[in-house]
Amino acid sequence: MKRIIKLKGMFAMLIMLVGLATIVSSCSKDDDNPDTGGGGIDAAVGTFKGTIKINGGDQKFNELIEVTKVSNDKIKITAKNSSLNLPVKEVQVYNNAGQGILTTSTEPNGIFIYTISSKSVSFVAKVTSEGEKMYSFEGSKQ
Repeated sequence: MKRIIKLKGMFAMLIMLVGLATIVSSCSKDDDNPDTGGGGIDAAVGTFKGTIKINGGDQKFNELIEVTKVSNDKIKITAKNSSLNLPVKEVQVYNNAGQGILTTSTEPNGIFIYTISSKSVSFVAKVTSEGEKMYSFEGSKQ
């Protein structure tokens, strides 16, 4: 009797394990591309006014950055104040279901987040070559 109960318990655990493995493997996507069903990236294009924080330096208020469209999935971020000597960055982005424009998870040049509802942007530039300055920007569309 104890053996039957033990076998039933082991069988139930085996069924749960197979079920869990099926659920976990069936929920993953076959590709690494994010869902881009939210539309285009044009909402993030424009001039933004805000604060630039230079890593190891100071904050610059009321600075402008310009975001331009390079392709359907790439934008270019340029600080308008050339005296800051900040690098121009191109990043690959996607529209997150109409909520915002975001960089892809594998983007090496920086992290870009544009929130459509508030028309605000946050950008952190990553250092990709020797001598570049790391900086961040937070501001709103003009």
